[in-house]
Amino acid sequence: MKKLLFTAISALFAMSVFAQGPNNSDTYYQNADGKKGSALKTALAGIIKKHKTLSYTPDVWEGIEKVDIRDDGYILDRYSNITNYTKVKDRAGNYSKEGDCYNREHSFPQDWFDSQSPMSTDLMHIVASDGKVNGNRGNLPFGETNGGKNNSANNYSKIGSCTTAGYTGSTNVFEPNDEWKGDFARIYFYMVTCYEDVLSGWHSEMLIVPADTYQPFSIWAINMLLRWAKDDPVSNVEKKRNAGVFGEQGNRNPFVDYPGLEQYIWGSKKNDSFSYSNYEEPTEYVIEYASSGGGTGEDTGGDTGGGEGGVPSNSTISLNNTFFNCSYTGAIDIKNNEDLTGTQDGVKVVYSLATGSNRYCNASQIRLYQNNTLTVSVGQGTITKIEFELATTSSKVLSASTGTMDGLTWTGNASSIVFNVNSGSGNMQIKSIKVTVSVPSAIKGLSTKARTIRRTYDLKGQRVRTTGKGIYIKNGKKIIIN
Repeated sequence: MKKLLFTAISALFAMSVFAQGPNNSDTYYQNADGKKGSALKTALAGIIKKHKTLSYTPDVWEGIEKVDIRDDGYILDRYSNITNYTKVKDRAGNYSKEGDCYNREHSFPQDWFDSQSPMSTDLMHIVASDGKVNGNRGNLPFGETNGGKNNSANNYSKIGSCTTAGYTGSTNVFEPNDEWKGDFARIYFYMVTCYEDVLSGWHSEMLIVPADTYQPFSIWAINMLLRWAKDDPVSNVEKKRNAGVFGEQGNRNPFVDYPGLEQYIWGSKKNDSFSYSNYEEPTEYVIEYASSGGGTGEDTGGDTGGGEGGVPSNSTISLNNTFFNCSYTGAIDIKNNEDLTGTQDGVKVVYSLATGSNRYCNASQIRLYQNNTLTVSVGQGTITKIEFELATTSSKVLSASTGTMDGLTWTGNASSIVFNVNSGSGNMQIKSIKVTVSVPSAIKGLSTKARTIRRTYDLKGQRVRTTGKGIYIKNGKKIIIN
């Protein structure tokens, strides 16, 4: 009996000693095991900040020419799709047009951290890019735009006024191609994690100033980056580069090794413990709609409102902090029957006016009167939780067309919910909404009709740009790659 007990204990010990992380990371992330939220971020920082500081020349040049190489041997350019650069020969020099040379692009611009070391030579965020396009970008923040200002060839990357909801900066933005948006999002998550102990002095339109150690991004930026990471999942190109950078400077990007890890830090899984050897990829994504609140907000010039996280003062129920597609403030004429409608990340919010009712919205709230309705719906997936925050206490009671209301929190499983308040005078002043959406864990309702655009998806329904071994759905049919 003692021998059997000893054998069982030995087996358990062996399992704990030899537990392995993904992508040949072995026990690299072991010290983050069991952590969650901000504690997880700090634990990861303690792991990944222990890396070799490279020299800008020649280390970074030589590193790029190892980790940013296409299968055909040419340089992998993330800003242009017309270049075929070769090693050393086409390194940065004089350029007059796109296609003249490539250089070392700090995807997280040096100006934001005042060119300080070791960030300035961290290969994790320094990528190969066309010299001309890189010069056009300068230190512009990432964002979404219709372009028009020095777009690259074929509009592969674009520069112009920001169309990302909630952006309040004064500069244009640079939008990378969809092919690389998730890659850059995961690079940005790495940067604010690896260097969380020094980022309070960093400055950018994408950051709260001074930056918060736990969540340093402006609300519009974190929502955009989370969306980019979800829509453009980890590819084999990223995994290969991550391994290459590890070989050059001795650290890894955990957001590449663990797809969806950002949700364990800032999103739907932040209250769940992280397991480095038995990782569970998230299937839920939190989308937040916030309005201005009490606090001092971020440093955005004329903005004097703002709340937690530096939310700007020009918003009410918002879609990434925009004004809900509402061009007016104050009480709305009863004869104006136009609904206020906003959509972001697949979630739609409609504020409707009923006969004989007032309607009111301004920069800090929407007032829900007895005969108003507020409808929250989602195009894909299922809404599992909605949390309301009020601008002031109210005796009014919020009810829902389906699911369960517990005070200001709704739970259930629905694609659309209609909210209203109980009868009587007065109103409920809604300041913000947080919507939790559950993404299906499997593909449902596949169409077998031919498509002109043949996109590939994994069995979780996420788009895959570079397929490795496994089972995928392409053009409505199952394919196996072995």
